[in-house]
Amino acid sequence: MDPVAMVEHLDDPLALAAARAIEARTYLVYIEEELELPFPGKPWYQFCVCPIGTSLRLADPENRITSDMCIPIHPNERHPGGRPGVVTEPEFPYDNCYHWIDFRIYVRVRARPEGFEGGNAIRLPPRQQGRMHRLWDEDRRRAVSKDTDDASARSESDQSSMHSESYSDPSADEASIDSADGALMQMNIFGDDSHDLELFPLVDLWHELAEHIQQGEIPNPMEIFKERDRVVEIIQQARSRANAVLNAPLPTEENVAERIEIASLSTPGMENTHKTTFWRGIRGRGRRILRRMWRVVALPYIPIWP
Repeated sequence: MDPVAMVEHLDDPLALAAARAIEARTYLVYIEEELELPFPGKPWYQFCVCPIGTSLRLADPENRITSDMCIPIHPNERHPGGRPGVVTEPEFPYDNCYHWIDFRIYVRVRARPEGFEGGNAIRLPPRQQGRMHRLWDEDRRRAVSKDTDDASARSESDQSSMHSESYSDPSADEASIDSADGALMQMNIFGDDSHDLELFPLVDLWHELAEHIQQGEIPNPMEIFKERDRVVEIIQQARSRANAVLNAPLPTEENVAERIEIASLSTPGMENTHKTTFWRGIRGRGRRILRRMWRVVALPYIPIWP
């Protein structure tokens, strides 16, 4: 992520200094979706990416997500439920990584003059993608079943309340984001600015994984959200400052007169100098006005002799 590039157009020194203080890191991500058509000549393109973790999924009880709702990436085969890892082509260069369920972030990938060389990218073949989505579906059904079991332990009135809330829970809608319909709805194929794209992380993308990050350097994927949130906070603060300047009240005649009086009082000993300068200006303007009036009213010259 490039926090400085995300705020420098705001022309706000405070925002720029705050962005420079952020220590942005390099993250490992799975490219889930390109959200717009790759028209040439654009400075960046929208993508949905899934940060890769080096541990089991961070549990999220509020959304009924448990730590085993993840998939190892081969050669990693460690999983509490014995779930085999998905296999990439070519082989994945790290042996401690996991895909986490429903864990994604929207970014703007900066274009390169030379373009992107996709031939050296590590890919997840279609069959492995299908297997991953089936495993996610199993986990989501398990989450819904767990929610149902928890609700059945409550009183009948509480069950009714929980049942109605389960259909309005926004996290349930987020859980369907991996479906084909959900992905299609989120695709912004024409680059429409319906979202505040300025808040999307601006990032650089490399396919050469081993050249840019070593296994021991892979950070906690939660950190990218903290970086994003900090930059968003900086941008919003800069916008508030700019808005305050634009909406500041214009000075009234009384305020202007008061400022002039204060300025005069703050320069003791200069009163005579101000008066001399003032009367010089008046005399000079008076002479210029008289000369112009003479040109206007002067009688034309009429020769007497032929």
